[in-house]
Parts: sequence; structure tokens; C-alpha cells
Amino acid sequence: MKRRRAVAALAALAFLPLTACGDDSSAGSGSDGEMTIRLGFAGAVLSPGAAMYTSLPEVLGFWGEDNLKVEITRIEGTAVALSAMVGNQIDVAVVSGEAVVPPISEGQPFVIPYSLSQRGIVATAVPADSPINGLGDLGGKTVGVPNLATGAVTFTKAGAAEAGVDPNSIKFVAIGTGAQAANAIKSGQVDAVSDTDTSVVGFQQAGADLKVLDSAINDKLVIGVVAATTKSIMADKKAELEAWARGVAKATEWMQANPEEAVKAHYRKFPETRPSGEDGTVIAAGVAQVTARLQSIKAADNGEYGSIRNDQLEYIIQYLTENGQIKQSVEVSAIYDGSLIAGVNAFDKAAVRAVTAPS
Repeated sequence: MKRRRAVAALAALAFLPLTACGDDSSAGSGSDGEMTIRLGFAGAVLSPGAAMYTSLPEVLGFWGEDNLKVEITRIEGTAVALSAMVGNQIDVAVVSGEAVVPPISEGQPFVIPYSLSQRGIVATAVPADSPINGLGDLGGKTVGVPNLATGAVTFTKAGAAEAGVDPNSIKFVAIGTGAQAANAIKSGQVDAVSDTDTSVVGFQQAGADLKVLDSAINDKLVIGVVAATTKSIMADKKAELEAWARGVAKATEWMQANPEEAVKAHYRKFPETRPSGEDGTVIAAGVAQVTARLQSIKAADNGEYGSIRNDQLEYIIQYLTENGQIKQSVEVSAIYDGSLIAGVNAFDKAAVRAVTAPS
């Protein structure tokens, strides 16, 4: 119990509000019927690649259609986000799914009600003139990652093992994000970099001449970006969670048809996140990031948003167990609760795609 309180306190220190919040009361239904949910965003930068679950559902009115208000707070990492939910500081967090499964296997009260991604979002890249041409060439090499707790380490090890390389022969070093990471690549501090797809695009835009290595593992470790909550919040706030996820699904569908408008709308909502530079250059860079992210964040093969198949979860459990990240057996049903999915997908995709963003 002392440890839980201490971690919750750490979470409070790591909060960076992105939107104005109301009072300090717990989220729920207001006297006027408005519902409120508190979202934790566990990412370094609120880029256009995150627009489908931060800016667009509000800007396009999708959350408003369900009378839902979303309070967004940036949190420093998945571990802090999970602790914040236990401490009743947020209701749902967008995090790495691979980081949620181990604590679930230990009996902690988390559950995934919605998977934003249907493919891994990690990309491994090397300098364009590097002799490294695939993940099978990474044995004995140094790979830069944002931090050593990132899911990029898991993805890279899995991909290397799939290619026949001992993943323990790879040295991982933390190189941070943004310009710091781009400089580490350009200076030769690392042989390769593994980070999110949008981050790798950002490195290229910052002047790093890179080639991205193919990885079949991205089609297997599919829960790179998920919504996580606790079982008690899932029980108490199903309506809020469903409305939040439906807004995300609608925004994702809209982004697929309107990537440039999505970038413009995101920067109008969060102008402080817009990089400096000419409009055309900034928007083009944002579209490149969005295009990369939408290869992973999309509907499943059956057309549903948010769903995860049992065989996909079974593979993830197997991999995490073989690599020592899961010490105890865990059932698929303990990880994913798909009870919201039918309601989340109850919308007309053609009508959503035709929505016009306000200027």
C-alpha cells in the first residue's frame, strides 16, 4: 500500500495539463447530463499523429455528439499513467499495450477496452549508407531508443529474434527524443534507432538520411497503442469510455480520408504544438507523420475499430513470457474486454468521412 501511494504521488508530479479542467472532482455525469472523462496521454510530444484521440474528436464534434467532455493531461510514460489510474487521477490512458500486459499478469487491476493500433508502431532505421540491411544484421550492434523502458526495446528484440539474431546481443542505449535523438543518429553514436513511426519520420525531416528496416513482427505485436483503464473504472464508466472510444474511431476514419485537414485542425486546437516555419512546410511535415501513423492506427481486418483477436493476444503473451517480461500465466480474457466494441462501431463511416472541419 505504501508503494502504491508513493507511485501515485510520483504520477501527480509528472502531470502536464493540456486543456483547462474544471474542479478537482472525479469525472462522471454532470447535472446537465454531460459526461466527463479524464484522459492521460503518455507521450513525449502531442504531434498530429495523436490527433485521432486528442484534438479531432472534439474539433469535429464527435465527442460532443455523445455529450462527452474530455480532459486531457500529458503524463510521463506508461508506468506513471497506470499508477495515475490506480490513484483516481485519470480514467483512461493511451499507452503501449506491451507495457500493460505484464502488470495484468501480476494481478494488477488493468484492462484494455480498445486498441487504437492494428499493427506495431515501432520502426527501426539506420543511416542510408549503413551495411545493416535488416533486423538480422543487428547482432552486436548499438540501437538508440527514447528510454530503456520503451516498448521499442521489446519490438526490436522480437523482430531480431524473428530474423534469427540473439536479442541479448543487441546493446540498447537511451538517446532521448527529437533533435537530441536525431543528432545521436547523425553523429554515429548509435548504429540504428528504434522509435515510433512518427518519430522516425521526424528524424528524417530533421536531416537524418535514414532507411527503415522491414520487420514482420509489426504484424504480430499489434497492440502498440491501446486505451487502458482499470476494471473498476470499466464497470463504473462504461458509457463514458464507449463515447470516448467511438469519438476516436470516428476521428480515425475521418483522418484516413482527410490527412491534410487533420493536421491543420490539430494545430488550430493545440497551436502551442505547431513547429515554427512556413505553413506549407509545417503542414507537409505533419501529413508525413500522419500518413506513417495511419498505417498502424486503423480498423481491423473485419472493419471494426478497437478489436483484438484472441490469437493476436496469445502471440503477445507467448512472446512476453519467453522474454521474461511475464512471470506468471495470464488468460486472454484478463487482458482485453471487448464489450464496448459493438457500440463503438455504431456509426456511418461514409457520413463521418464527409464531415467538414471548422476553419
